[in-house]
Amino acid sequence: MGSVQSCQLDQLANLCDMHECIAKVQGRPSNSASPTDTWLCTLKPHTTFNGQECSHTFMKIGINDGSRTAAALLFECLVYDRLITPMLDAQMCPHFLRSYLVSTGCTYYDLEKTLRAGLGDLDDKQRALNLHRNLTYMEKKAKKRPAIERITPRQEFVPKVAAHLVPSLFANHRFIVISTEYTQVKTYREWVQNKNLSSADRFTVLLQILIALQVMAFAKLMHNDLHTSNILVREHPPQVMTYIIHGLDRPITILSTCTALVFDFDRATCESLGANGGMPQSRQQFQDKRDLVCFYKNVVRNVRSHHMPPVCLNDLNALFRTRDFSLAEIDRWSVGDGNDIEPSISAGIQSIAGMLAERLPPGVAPFGPEAHVYHATPKMLLPNGRLNRGSSDRILLDKCMDELQRAKAHIEKLQKSAASPQKNREARAEEATNSSKKRRTEEAERHLLSHHKSSARTISP
Repeated sequence: MGSVQSCQLDQLANLCDMHECIAKVQGRPSNSASPTDTWLCTLKPHTTFNGQECSHTFMKIGINDGSRTAAALLFECLVYDRLITPMLDAQMCPHFLRSYLVSTGCTYYDLEKTLRAGLGDLDDKQRALNLHRNLTYMEKKAKKRPAIERITPRQEFVPKVAAHLVPSLFANHRFIVISTEYTQVKTYREWVQNKNLSSADRFTVLLQILIALQVMAFAKLMHNDLHTSNILVREHPPQVMTYIIHGLDRPITILSTCTALVFDFDRATCESLGANGGMPQSRQQFQDKRDLVCFYKNVVRNVRSHHMPPVCLNDLNALFRTRDFSLAEIDRWSVGDGNDIEPSISAGIQSIAGMLAERLPPGVAPFGPEAHVYHATPKMLLPNGRLNRGSSDRILLDKCMDELQRAKAHIEKLQKSAASPQKNREARAEEATNSSKKRRTEEAERHLLSHHKSSARTISP
């Protein structure tokens, strides 16, 4: 492998070479049902991606063994590559984590090099034993997985093995690795614990979550696991953010000090990308309220178990004009079989837009030079629900309109040919009659000409 001198992530031939850009690795313990390991990596100074300096990356690692988990991770790679990255590039919606690189064929030695670069506090023996432990947790689908750097007592299901033999145990394994952006953020569940948050802060983040769901709905993309720990909140200096949203007669402009970021798409489904092999068939069909209901239920559970303050549920109830429903009642919303008052994404966006518009400071320019403008509209999508990676807004829109015009012309042609069969029959009958008249006229002319020639021969001397 060639040395990466400038640590330009977008210039790497393979994510497996990223160890050359890594300065430190910090694992994250997890009790998730998903058998993956997650590492927060601090990058070397002046590391860039597409010309932008980046300081951290979040690495998600799974075993590529043909299992349902592997199929789900492969589908997540597809979602980032075909949908999320193009949406971010096209300034359609900023509320997703950006994927830097993905790989489906990293080896044990690639992971070991990453830990060698980022876990300098541990010796080679301890790093090998820790990596063996976490990979065994993944193979056994065991919960309560410790962080990669933690030294813990050996569990019964983790075989006792000498450190120098660990590489041979995983020599034939291949690993799926997804690298996404990461800065100093908190999960939504952690962020709302801050007692100093204003109602405008909370409703701003709710608005951003709903806009992300709206854009996902345009592409018929469902997250299927949208809980409060799969949404990150990044705090930053005040920014003017203007959204041009489909269905609203005017743009929404807010002054935001935080940005919500949706991530973790291994359980996602999307019609244009085909089936997610890690999800049952019953979850593949698109339902526009499923993610909203999933998020709503998770907030209810966290509030009732005292993991989130009651004001979070109060915000949702005020936003959708609902009350404290049971989880069973909330479940029926996704199939349209719930109460008379059901939350919808578009209704929530309009409600928050009205609330936040009154709180805008005077003199804020919606389209000023400091404004970040996003076009959350299905016109940015091609008819098949996809975006072309790396294309600009205008190219996407022009291509979309060209395809729509061709489709419209084809449909009009079909409609004209099928709309009035009676006129077509009359036209064919008239054409047949004219043809018959012309034929009879030509026969009469030939007969007359023959008669004239016969008469001329009779009177000739």
